[in-house]
Amino acid sequence: DASLYDGFVNDADRSRCSHVLQQMLSGQDVREMDFEDGRLHELLWRLRARRNPDALKVEEQERWRSEVRARLSGAPTTSALAAFRAALEMLPATAVTIRTALEAHANAIEHYLGGAMPTQAS
Repeated sequence: DASLYDGFVNDADRSRCSHVLQQMLSGQDVREMDFEDGRLHELLWRLRARRNPDALKVEEQERWRSEVRARLSGAPTTSALAAFRAALEMLPATAVTIRTALEAHANAIEHYLGGAMPTQAS
């Protein structure tokens, strides 16, 4: 995963990246680009998925949900989402508004992924 960000992109691919960005900013969904650097295909995929997961094809949406679930779950007994919820418990009682908003965000993530995430080990 980290190797996606290793090294520099050549000038031709940098120009293609700028073109992709301009297309996306104008509302177009860029599905493919003829990059020389193979890493950029995966980065474009992730950008598309993060930016607008609902615009993905059904099989792409399943792949994205799987990847998000794997990143949030980590090992079966730990979960980034569970750790997030535990941190919410530590907020002061006066932080009701922000806590409610953050809990709603966590619930939306769970709903998007299709159910409850594993709980954090105690």
